[in-house]
Amino acid sequence: MPVAGVQYTAQISFSFVAIDTLLNKGNLYLATDMIGTKGLICAFLVAFIVPNIYYFCFKHNVTITLPDAISQNIAQAFKNIIPFALATTFF
Repeated sequence: MPVAGVQYTAQISFSFVAIDTLLNKGNLYLATDMIGTKGLICAFLVAFIVPNIYYFCFKHNVTITLPDAISQNIAQAFKNIIPFALATTFF
């Protein structure tokens, strides 16, 4: 499993859960109250769920596979698309 991909997905998923948007007099604000220690339980939940989604996808080969002619770096980026989409959609 790609460690950097899991970390990036966990950070994005935590941002979806912890940051709330507020609209005040036509201005858009981001409420970042849950980014600190208030959101620690949320951070733990995201940190436990996202790697398990990646593990499930890679174990059952739910990824995009490209032909061998494609560079390994590009093929790895495409392997991360479906687990990233599943994790971010879950949150």
